[in-house]
Amino acid sequence: LKFYTRQEESNTRNFLVFHKDKLVKKIDASEANLNLRIPGSKGDVFLNVNNRKARVTQASCRHKNCVNSGSISLADESIVCIPNEVLILAE
Repeated sequence: LKFYTRQEESNTRNFLVFHKDKLVKKIDASEANLNLRIPGSKGDVFLNVNNRKARVTQASCRHKNCVNSGSISLADESIVCIPNEVLILAE
């Protein structure tokens, strides 16, 4: 299930990474095969950015909904890891 706040779909320019509602990283979407470890509240979240797409590859949470949600590539899409309080937002 995906929600959009814009009428038309548009490709992302950046990915914003938040922890506890605080911006911790801004990543250029054009990065090639960038892998990041994001410290969360209960463990780490691992993010891969490649070819204007971002996805969570591993997470310390139990249910792995963030991992199973797939990639985001359109502006205003997001991935959330609730136990780790991490949000990745396409801008």
